[in-house]
Amino acid sequence: MRDGNWKLVAAAFLASQCLTLVGSSAVQMAIAWYVAVETSSGAWAAAMLVAGFVPQMAVSPFAGAWIDRRGFRKAAIIAADAVSAATALALAVFLATSFGDTAALVALAAASSVRSLCAGVQMPAVQSSVAILVPEEALLRYNGIVSAVQNVAQFAAVPLAALTLSFGGISSAMLLDVVTAAVAVGVLAVAVKLPRVEATSCALSQEKAGLFEDVREGARYARNERAVGFVLASYGAFIFLSVPSGFLVPLLMERAFDASYAMLAFAEGAGCFSMVVGGVVLAAFADRMKGVALPLGLITYGAGSMGVGLATGCPLFLVGLVVLSAAIPLVQAAVTAHLQSFVDPAMMGRVFGFMGSMYAGLMPLGSLLFGLLADGAPAWTLPTLCGAAVALLGVMFLPRMISSHRREAGCSK
Repeated sequence: MRDGNWKLVAAAFLASQCLTLVGSSAVQMAIAWYVAVETSSGAWAAAMLVAGFVPQMAVSPFAGAWIDRRGFRKAAIIAADAVSAATALALAVFLATSFGDTAALVALAAASSVRSLCAGVQMPAVQSSVAILVPEEALLRYNGIVSAVQNVAQFAAVPLAALTLSFGGISSAMLLDVVTAAVAVGVLAVAVKLPRVEATSCALSQEKAGLFEDVREGARYARNERAVGFVLASYGAFIFLSVPSGFLVPLLMERAFDASYAMLAFAEGAGCFSMVVGGVVLAAFADRMKGVALPLGLITYGAGSMGVGLATGCPLFLVGLVVLSAAIPLVQAAVTAHLQSFVDPAMMGRVFGFMGSMYAGLMPLGSLLFGLLADGAPAWTLPTLCGAAVALLGVMFLPRMISSHRREAGCSK
């Protein structure tokens, strides 16, 4: 299913997705900043969080099932990008002729919901496409490169969003997504050819069963295939437990060190740079890290999270933040590569649909729960305890991954 030019095709595919990411990230940041500045309201911030994640959580498993059934991965990616860009364009026009602050906020929430639905379709289509484009032995390295490039794109989106908001306002910021999506769709349409994965006889026999049955079949597959189910459950636990040392960092720094905006910006930049370095290191040493990347990432993240919680001063806090940030690409890339390697191609969309749904659901749930707990607990307790749990998860994973890697090496001889 792959020709000798797979590296060029995979590079074009990565370029198209990173272009999309720059625009989408800039728009997400612009919306969050605009709501924070214009309303200073926790209720509106929570509403935007719900609008940005709940639709993705709801639609991802069904989008994955549809992709498995129909196989139109490239069409799904292009359609999701196009709808998201059209929504951003309509929002830009509406905001330029705003009918009032409340109407603008409602429109932003509605647009965020549509964009979240598009993300729920795009994520399983993209991740299952990589398994078609990239040979199994190169998946870990490719996902390490993806992680590094994506973090560079997200880092670039920060000043882009700030400059656009400062000089053009919120309506101009929306146009960023229109431009980047148009270029990304063009690259994907012209330079990337995705072969269609033919449905298995089992899948064809279920053609009349409907998407709900397809989703249930995917859940049964993940439960019965222990290598898949264990990785998915561990990924969900990691997303949930990483909230205190990830999304609550500004709150922790403000409480412990009375952090200024400059300090918060420096911490954000240091974390992004460390994630880029982590992705580059993984890409460079993927062959040596194939059996240990996931447990090593979990243990390293846990150690960094405990360092953040137990730091006695800001320099030590930043060291812990850099350590845990460098571990994030290891965890994300290893989980993705593992699933792309082991999952039945006929189930690939559903499994990655579940993965996207877990992220979109557990991240805001963790933010809500740990945010409430943070108001009544000492600042150091949550990242320390959650970090210890993540490290323990890595220790549990280590023998399983090493034995799995040895079996693969034995089979390949």
